[in-house]
Amino acid sequence: MIDSIVIKQKIKNHIKKTPGINQKTVAGKMGLSNSYLNDILNNRTPGSLDMIMRIAYAAGMPFTRLLAETDLQTEEERTPMDPTQQMLQQILMEIGGINSRMARIERDVDQLKKAKSARQRRRSGYSNAKAGGNKLK
Repeated sequence: MIDSIVIKQKIKNHIKKTPGINQKTVAGKMGLSNSYLNDILNNRTPGSLDMIMRIAYAAGMPFTRLLAETDLQTEEERTPMDPTQQMLQQILMEIGGINSRMARIERDVDQLKKAKSARQRRRSGYSNAKAGGNKLK
């Protein structure tokens, strides 16, 4: 079973140990406040699996690595996963990858929309200035 508390702890450890990464930069990348991210990572606020995956991605930690590292038992203590558990783990890894790609695509689309809007504003200001003298906005 996937333990979100262990996963969150792995993310916190990764953030602390990785040079150039801190909670504030991760929160900024996600558009969250630092205090809200801190509440999620310290289990004061519940975080959905999707949110945890996005936090891991923003921290530069692949979600698949988190899943592989959540089992703290030694190799000898582990019981083999039944096929259903293996399939579930594989599906969760694929969902994590898809969600990360979707988040990147959404950010890219937003940036493209902003750039297009800025170009249109510049063009309309230029057109108005050309047609009516100095009516630049």
